[in-house]
Amino acid sequence: PARAAQKKKLLGPKKNAQQVRDLLRTRLALTEAELDRMVRRRPLGALTTIKPKLDWLQRRLDLDTQQLARLVRREPTVLTNSVERNNAPTLDWLQRRLGLDAAQLRKMVLRL
Repeated sequence: PARAAQKKKLLGPKKNAQQVRDLLRTRLALTEAELDRMVRRRPLGALTTIKPKLDWLQRRLDLDTQQLARLVRREPTVLTNSVERNNAPTLDWLQRRLGLDAAQLRKMVLRL
């Protein structure tokens, strides 16, 4: 019984990782090779946090799906960083500090 419970615990993270990969593959058309590269750098996190971060980034920067995919490919940490503690304050600071409008901010972020 203890072994079965231990096995179930291991399936949870594996299933979550597969769900995150499925989401990124279907929503952003990322390839297996791109996903593997991202995971090697840093684990992607929980599905329950990744989807809202994708939605937030897309809304905040007014990105289409291809632009969002390009951002995630180049800077996968946007999926693991906290929106409240990192992504939002960083984008707000850049926008204020450089005096950018929304379109200029999007253009700058996409060039990173």
